Amino acid sequence: MAEICEKKCRIIEIAERLFSRLGYEGTSMRKIAEELGSGKASLYYYFKSKEEIFLEVLEKEGAEYFEELNKSGYTSLPYPEKLRNFLRIPLVFYHRHSNILIKIFFQMHSMHLLKPRKMAGTMMEFFKERFRELLTEGMELGIIRQNLDIERLTTVYLLNMTSILFLQLPGIPVQDEKEEKTLNFEFMMQIMMKGIME
Repeated sequence: MAEICEKKCRIIEIAERLFSRLGYEGTSMRKIAEELGSGKASLYYYFKSKEEIFLEVLEKEGAEYFEELNKSGYTSLPYPEKLRNFLRIPLVFYHRHSNILIKIFFQMHSMHLLKPRKMAGTMMEFFKERFRELLTEGMELGIIRQNLDIERLTTVYLLNMTSILFLQLPGIPVQDEKEEKTLNFEFMMQIMMKGIME
């Protein structure tokens, strides 16, 4: 049983690299098998299809993201630092998985897979819910402005994060280096934090 789990994890790890480098369409069961150093037929013992492997990769990425979001909101840090750390999570997560996320995020419309779209929606909703909770906590503490439109702020923040992703697509003329992107993000966050604080 442990050997099966180990093999499946290895397949997912290799597939993640290939999806990241080649996208969903460019990755095949044959290429995964070649990287694994085994025959294509042996992959079918562990997974029925490329789609199934792809969904496993997405679930692994999603689980990491949810874990980060959950941990960040329940720390004993002072409130402003807790909020800043929470807002940095999408950027940190994006840096860690940028290649696969960019390709998948913008190829989803061409994929005939409903689950990744649902998963992206779930991740977005989870982020919004945790963000709302944190903002409400800040209002109760008297740190966040009482007249703040939480829904609008959440939407605007997510639009900014999507823009950061969009600017990294191949073919888009402005492609910031990671360091520049981080500085821009931090600057945007500073402006937002000043605007929402009492």
